[in-house]
Amino acid sequence: MNEQLLRLIVGAITGGGLVSLLQWYLSLRKAKLSERQYDQSEYQAIIGEMRQERERMGGEIEALRQIEKRLSHQITALQLEMSELRNRLALMVGTNMNLPVAMWIKSPDGRMVFLNDTYERLFLMPIGRRKEEYLGQTDREFWGEEIGKIYEDNDRLADTAVSGLWRIEPYLLHNGEQGEAIVLKFAHKLGEYSLYRVGIAITRKQLAFAYS
Repeated sequence: MNEQLLRLIVGAITGGGLVSLLQWYLSLRKAKLSERQYDQSEYQAIIGEMRQERERMGGEIEALRQIEKRLSHQITALQLEMSELRNRLALMVGTNMNLPVAMWIKSPDGRMVFLNDTYERLFLMPIGRRKEEYLGQTDREFWGEEIGKIYEDNDRLADTAVSGLWRIEPYLLHNGEQGEAIVLKFAHKLGEYSLYRVGIAITRKQLAFAYS
């Protein structure tokens, strides 16, 4: 038994500690009540924190939903643009397939996406190559560093040339030597962002035949 309680009981029996016993009992009840109130306030604080966390997570989830919605709209717009690009590219290819001059189209990253039959006949077949080998390749990958660098440097200049870029460019002959072609290069915009590189070439041999 608690020593203080024992003293109080003894005092109460002897007649001198009844008031003290009552005061101790009341202080004990008050302490328990305070402890209970503290537990309730702590519980309420925890509940408040949980509500705040739920509201914060709700805000983050809503923000993620808005981002997802914007991305979905952007993807849809890109898909529509790609469909338009394919249709316009197919029209360009179809109308230029049988031109008597060599023509090609490169993607914005410099990879060959189209060669007409004249290009294959003038520049590829004499060296034993086919246009299927060139498609999807960059100039350096297909022609090597020396010639490929010339082609790519001129492509970049043509990207900003208002009226196109005229150049004399080398190409490989069947005997390993180099011929020369008169080339017109220009950038053709398909869609909002895609800048395709278009080129037309006439060999000196073709030009000489035309003026003979």
